[in-house]
Amino acid sequence: MNVSSGAGWRIEHFHKELSLYDCAKGTVRFPLGKPVPLDLISRIVQFRAAENHAKAAAKGRAG
Repeated sequence: MNVSSGAGWRIEHFHKELSLYDCAKGTVRFPLGKPVPLDLISRIVQFRAAENHAKAAAKGRAG
């Protein structure tokens, strides 16, 4: 199972936890025969949402 968080996300923020999985440029591959790490995926989603919110807020202030 692949999970992609979009181009340019900082995978190094989760480096230790993601070292257990096959990762490549914004994509994490989870093995099909193992439970999906929902907690990790949730934290990645929250991290990315916060990054995107901060980016949008910065654009709003700059414009």
